[in-house]
Amino acid sequence: MKVSEVLEEINRLTFERLKLHSITFEIEDFNDDVINVKKVEVIQSIMALMFNSMDAIRDQSEKWIKLRILNGKKEIAFIIQDSGPRIPEEIAGKMMLPFFITKPPEKSTGLGLSVAKTIAKSYRGDLLYDIESPYTTFIFRLSK
Repeated sequence: MKVSEVLEEINRLTFERLKLHSITFEIEDFNDDVINVKKVEVIQSIMALMFNSMDAIRDQSEKWIKLRILNGKKEIAFIIQDSGPRIPEEIAGKMMLPFFITKPPEKSTGLGLSVAKTIAKSYRGDLLYDIESPYTTFIFRLSK
């Protein structure tokens, strides 16, 4: 599967919601390599991160999401960053646990980050929260 196939599907699935909430979405330049993963799993994981970003920045004055792809010889990383502030430490420490939610129960199952982390680990990768970034930033890393 090519990286561009994932990105085309992400664009298709998020376009209307981004537009509805006036959120700018930018994909930075990337190498369109072939990666040996199940497309649906990667899309599901990135979509969970995108939807969390959209929900988190919906009421902010500055609303943007950036997706950057770092494509190395042995791994690929999808970096999703949004205009939201850092996640508080007490939430960051628990947010990838199954069923942990900060939203009302009717808006979330609390499984998005947990499932994305499990998928990343199945490809000898990981899902990480970048505590050093001034913005909310997640790194979905997969081994090739």
